[in-house]
Amino acid sequence: MNASIHSQSHHPPAAKPADLREEEVEFRDESPLPPPNGSRGGEGAGRKYRVFILDDHPLFRFGFKRLINAQPDLVVCGEAQDAVNGLDEALRLKPDLLTVDISLNESTNGIEFVKNVRAHLQDCRILVVSMHDESIYALRALRAGAQGYLMKQEVLGRVAEAVRTVAKGGVFLSETMRQQVLVNLANGSGANRSPIDSLSDRELEILHMSGQGRTPREIATQLGISVKTVETHRMRVREKLNLTTTAELTRFAIAWSAQGAC
Repeated sequence: MNASIHSQSHHPPAAKPADLREEEVEFRDESPLPPPNGSRGGEGAGRKYRVFILDDHPLFRFGFKRLINAQPDLVVCGEAQDAVNGLDEALRLKPDLLTVDISLNESTNGIEFVKNVRAHLQDCRILVVSMHDESIYALRALRAGAQGYLMKQEVLGRVAEAVRTVAKGGVFLSETMRQQVLVNLANGSGANRSPIDSLSDRELEILHMSGQGRTPREIATQLGISVKTVETHRMRVREKLNLTTTAELTRFAIAWSAQGAC
């Protein structure tokens, strides 16, 4: 009798750890993502910044997502490969931070997308992640409403730092770009300006595509505009860069692109 009572008295405690483990697994599986930026709350230990990725290269999105999700305080909440779906999904998900490439295979480029996001999601922080030379595009991205610019060549080593800096309200630029900004501020906004700086975002985009050897018709097709509109932009580029002929424009565009525009 005593042996039977002794055995039963130890049975319930042995079952409790297993029950607790099952509850813990169930809690982890069902826990929701952190709330969108509209209901952030505090900066506690469990805070995760929700990141949305817009890039038209699937392999880059895959690797970039893995890098971000490997961080304890960052999580990818969504992704898209084009600006239309990207804006729709960003409006639905309301991420804390959005990363976007300059070049998208459609009519809207990254700079224009930044402006659209800024108009619709004022609280969303934006980090431009691009292969394009920061000396040409970084300041344009900041003027459009982004809070940081990261070259894709530096993603492996600096993505966590860049995303955290921007998500927490800072501005992320490489040391080279920081020095350039300081020099511009010290000398005045008009000092040492390149003629390229006088081009609009669309004109710069068309100059870049011309430097890649694309014809006006090819440019028009990719940007979703007419050939006549492309030619008008090219004429304005020639005027601003003091180039007389179309041949001069083509030679300049090719040389400029080869020097680091992409």
